[in-house]
Order: sequence, then structure tokens, then C-alpha cells
Amino acid sequence: MQYRKEELPNGIRLISEVVSHVHSVAVGMWVMNGSRDEDEKVNGAFHFIEHLLFKGTKTRDAKNIAFAIDSIGGQFDAFTTREYTCFYIKALDKYLDTIMELLSDILLNSTFEGEEFVKEKQVIMEEIKMSKDMPDDYLHNLFYKTFWGNHGLGRPILGTKKTITGLTPEFLRKYFKTSYQPQRMIISVVGNFCEEKLIDLTRKYFIFENPEGNNIPPREKPVCKSGYVLKQKKLEQIYFCLGMPGLKQTSEERFIKYILNLVLGGSISSRLFQKIREERGLVYNICSFFTSFSDSGILEVFGSTSPGNIEEILKLIFNEFDEIINKGITPKEIDIAKNHLKANFLLALESTSTRMSKLAKQEIYFKGFFTIDETLQGIDAVTLEHVQNLAKRLFKRETIVFAATGLLKENLDIASFY
Repeated sequence: MQYRKEELPNGIRLISEVVSHVHSVAVGMWVMNGSRDEDEKVNGAFHFIEHLLFKGTKTRDAKNIAFAIDSIGGQFDAFTTREYTCFYIKALDKYLDTIMELLSDILLNSTFEGEEFVKEKQVIMEEIKMSKDMPDDYLHNLFYKTFWGNHGLGRPILGTKKTITGLTPEFLRKYFKTSYQPQRMIISVVGNFCEEKLIDLTRKYFIFENPEGNNIPPREKPVCKSGYVLKQKKLEQIYFCLGMPGLKQTSEERFIKYILNLVLGGSISSRLFQKIREERGLVYNICSFFTSFSDSGILEVFGSTSPGNIEEILKLIFNEFDEIINKGITPKEIDIAKNHLKANFLLALESTSTRMSKLAKQEIYFKGFFTIDETLQGIDAVTLEHVQNLAKRLFKRETIVFAATGLLKENLDIASFY
């Protein structure tokens, strides 16, 4: 593996890794604009922009963009998160020039035409409706709003019907021009390519004429809340999410959190999965996971079950919290978790698109790269005491947020579990 980082004169950071034994190349354009950076009145603007960048440039309409990708057998996608937006293409390595030209075209020359704007606004409205019909999406938006309150992290990435209705082509053109600035951009490339050719192509295609000043304010650190919220909804099951403050992306305890999560509910051998599904048959699925941001994070337990089971499941979850706090985890559990974590990490390296994503996120949050050996050493360094101490800090009832939706019993007493 060969890592390289180059900062172009316009401020774009180009990070790359040559993997010479593959026949593909994955290129991602990462922009440090996420839904947490939006003003409340324009919530959903960055996700809307992501959609519009597929809908036509000065020289290509939406169909021609699609044909340009299909003609090279490429994979093209984009996504918006709470902290960044990404556009990426993966194709055979011989098409690197085409990939770079196309990505630069949609980034620099998109027109946000009125007809396409109207159609795409309707598409997003349908996406918002679909999200409300999907119990897990609806639940997590509810959970985040309860957990973060009015902070940007608590708002939905898609926006709302009200905020999307208020967005105009003129506003989004200006918002795009003043927020998609080169100093907020990272181009991440992994695969089989010539480094010097990549630098030449980047300099050739990513030319920003008269870039306007950045309009993104500094991020305000969120303050999490505690409590619970229950929403009646006509569903066959109760969907629930229980969470508490976690760790930020750059935490020195990040390897410890990975181990703790795998033991708690992050794998099929985990305590929650084994005791709640395998031993008692109370759920089809239950899991735990950490979601981390630049300055904060959450540890969540998510699942769904029949209405009559929810109280028993909550007791079992809190029992596992107490067991880990008081007794820690076992040597066998930590060995299984470490092996699981290292295997997943190494297997992911076989995908150029996954490596491209890892490379970009390391630059976003750490401004540098970690070697394979550094990562494996970080995993091996975790001890039983590390895991128990982290659990003691995180598993605090007074910081827990609980959200549930479905046909909930009127006498459901969530407060009794705190």
C-alpha cells in the first residue's frame, strides 16, 4: 500500500492509495457539509443539493449523466450525512480520466434548472413520506430529536415538508456556491492508477473560478438530553431505541468502544442477541452500535418486538448493563470480539470503495492515515479493565434516552426502569 496526500493550490485535499493488484479505481468527492451545518429554516438543503447534482450540467442532462456511467460499467452513488456529503464513482481503472471529468462536471457545472428542480422536490417529498412509513427511520428521527433537542444533530437529514417547500432554485444555487468551497473538499482515490496522472487530472478538471467565501459557521457542540418519548403508531410490533452519550470519532478509547459494542449487542454472539433472541425468542433482531461525530457520539440499542414483550426486554437490557459494570466481560468474550473486529477490518480492505471511504474519513477526523499494523495493535491493546471502565462511564441511567413507536400499552411505565 502507498498513501499520498496532496493539497492543491485551491485548497482541495487529494488523498490516495495505490493498490496495484486490482483492476478498479474508486473515486470519492467528500464535502464537509452535513445536515448539522444547516440553519433550522433550511433543514434538508444539503440533501436536496445532493439530488440536484445528478440532474443536469451545462453539457449533460440527467439521462446523459446516467449513460456516461453505464457506458463504462461504473457504479455511481451519493449520500448525505449529518457531517458530510459524498459523491463517488467506482469503475475499471482505465476510465480514471472519465471518472474525474464527470465528477468535476456535476460539481462545477450543475444548473439546478427549474423543471428538474420541481421534479426533484417532489421526489424528496416522497422520500420524506417513505421515511415516515418505515418504522426504523421514523423511530431514529424521533430518537435523535429527543436526544439532541434543537441542535442540528437532532434534525432529520432529509428535512421536513415545510423546509423543503420553502427552498427555491435561486436560494439553493447561492447556498451551493457559498458552501461547496474547495477548502471544504476532499478527493479520495483508491485503486490501480498512476499517482502523477491523478494529480494532473485533478488540477485539470477541478478548477474553481472566483469561489465565494465560505458561509458555514463553526460547529456548535451539542448537549444531549435524557428522558423518553412514546409515539402511538399502527404497527404489528413495537420499535424501540435506547441510547446514551457515547464517544466522538477521535476518542483515544475508540478501540475499546468497538470491543464493548461487540460484546453487548454488535454481533450474533453478543449478550443481547443470545439472551433476548436465542434463549428467549422475544425478538427477530436486536443490536447495539455506536454512532460517532466530530465532537460527540451515541451508544444505541435498537430492536423490535411484540407489544407484550417490551418490559421484559428492557429489564434484560438493563441487567446486561449492570452485569458488565459490576463484573466486566470475560477473557473469552474479549478474544472473540478482537478476532471478529480484526477479521472485519482486514476483509474490508479487499474492496477499493471501502478503502476509499476509510481513507476519506481518516482525513476528515484525524487529518492523517493509520497503517494496518497501527489498527491491529490498537485492537490488541484493549484489556478487560478498559472495557469495564468504559461501561461504568457510559451505562448511566440518568443519561439514557428511550424512544418507542407502535401500539404501546397505556400503562407502560418507562420511568420505572431509570
